[in-house]
Amino acid sequence: MAEMEDMKSFMPQEAVEACIASAQRIALAILTQTRSLRAECLATARRSLEESAVRLAQGVGGVRAMKMARTWAALQMQGVEALIKEIEESGGAPGGHA
Repeated sequence: MAEMEDMKSFMPQEAVEACIASAQRIALAILTQTRSLRAECLATARRSLEESAVRLAQGVGGVRAMKMARTWAALQMQGVEALIKEIEESGGAPGGHA
């Protein structure tokens, strides 16, 4: 996963830790919702992350900034989805009770 390595080299450790903590908070917030609402919540989170990343990249300017912003948003969502899946599979979120 070359994109992840590129992001790691670009971001200081504190920023990486903040991204992980953010993904955890998003996942836990989504898991408080009923199963029927989780897909909608994931879509909302994805849109929000993508829009925020794009706005930031536009402020910085350049193709590389935009590519990194989109990669960051995609990696954040991969992390959120992986956490949700892990918690659901472990039986920790049976429908709105994370």
